[in-house]
Amino acid sequence: MMKQVTDEELEDSVVRMCAPTLLGVKPANMFTFSGRFSDDEVQAPSANAFEDARVWCRAAGCEEPFNQACADGCAGSWSQPRAADGEHGYVDQPCPCTVTEQRREELGLLVSGLDRELGPYGVRVRVIAWRAFGAIVLAYRPNLLVSHLRDARTAAVLASLGYPVLNSALTAGMRETFLDALLAHLARRFAAEKLPHEIGFFLGYPYEDVEGFVRHRGRKFRFCGCWKVYGDPRAAAKLFARYRRCTRRCVRLRRSGSTAVDIAAGCRYRGRGGA
Repeated sequence: MMKQVTDEELEDSVVRMCAPTLLGVKPANMFTFSGRFSDDEVQAPSANAFEDARVWCRAAGCEEPFNQACADGCAGSWSQPRAADGEHGYVDQPCPCTVTEQRREELGLLVSGLDRELGPYGVRVRVIAWRAFGAIVLAYRPNLLVSHLRDARTAAVLASLGYPVLNSALTAGMRETFLDALLAHLARRFAAEKLPHEIGFFLGYPYEDVEGFVRHRGRKFRFCGCWKVYGDPRAAAKLFARYRRCTRRCVRLRRSGSTAVDIAAGCRYRGRGGA
C-alpha cells in the first residue's frame, strides 16, 4: 500500500528545498516531491498480464472500455504474486491508476492549502508537472519573478517558445494574472518535454547561464554549483553560498518548530535579503 501524502512531509520539503524563496533572496525554487503521481512510464504488459489487468480493473470498478493507462497500470501491478480469493483469483485491490489519481488529488489539495497560507506573505506554491517518479513543485515570489522575467532578452526567448509577452504597463493585479498565464504555458511545456530548458529563467538564473547552457548543450561551463554557470563565476559562487546559508537557516528554524508560514512571515517583517 502506498504511503499517504501528509502536509508535514510537504512542508518539510518546501522549507528544505525552497529556503532562498521563503527568505526573499530568490524568485523561485523547484523540487521533486517523491512518489508515483503518473502512470506514463509504465512498461507495456504482456498479453496474459493484460487479461489479468482487465479482471482487476473490473473488480476495482473501473469503467469499460479500459483506457491504456488503466490497463498498463493494472497489468504492471500484477507482476508480484498475490493470495487468491474465490471470485477473481487474486486479492481485491484498488486499480493502480485510480491510486495515482487519488495521490495527485491528495497532494494537489495540500499544495493548494499551503499556497493559500503563504500567499499573504508573498509566496506562492503550485504543481508544475506530474511524473512517475514524483510531482514537480514550484515555490515562487510573484513580484520577484515578474521583475526577473522583464529582461528583454529573456522575454524574447520566452515569446519565441509561445509564452505570453509581458506588458510593462500591467498593474500589480494584472501582473499576477499574466504570471499565471506564463506558468500555465510552462506546465504545458513540461507535459511535452521532460525538462524544458527555459525553466532556468523561471528559477531566477541569469540570462547568460540559461543561454550558455542551451548553446553549449550543458558543456564548457565556467563553474558549477546550484546550476552551470557561463557568466561571472565569482559572483555565482557568492550567490550559491548565500543560498546555502538560507537553507541552513530555514532548516534550523524548522527543527525548532517554525512553519513555512512563520519563515515567510519573518522575512516580510525583517525585510528581504537578510540571509
